[in-house]
Amino acid sequence: MMSAADFDKQFREQANQQRQWGLRVLAAGAVLWGWFAYLVMFPYDIEHGSGPDIECDALLFGDGPTELCAEHRPWWEALAVLGVSIPVTILGAVLYVIAVASLNASRYRRDMAYFEAEATREEPHG
Repeated sequence: MMSAADFDKQFREQANQQRQWGLRVLAAGAVLWGWFAYLVMFPYDIEHGSGPDIECDALLFGDGPTELCAEHRPWWEALAVLGVSIPVTILGAVLYVIAVASLNASRYRRDMAYFEAEATREEPHG
């Protein structure tokens, strides 16, 4: 049978692992958000055969892409990245918040046990 201290230690280790996973998933979400921002906010060039490169405006700030530019970087690609980044970021945030709340609850329980033990020792026996 597992002691309360061993259970608490295992609980805290699992919560720390979950917090680390939450941070990793949040980092992946941040990379996806960065990729989305790159796709819609930065102009790009298209190599056009033997002629000079064609300069295309950013999807977000341009006057509307030419057909060749739209073929090279379509809106659906940026929206697909955004569509993936939102649930990934939410998942990372949920994992992180649950883990931090679990760690705080564990610390609170441990502190309360300590203070209750101290109060019991300080009470006069009589």
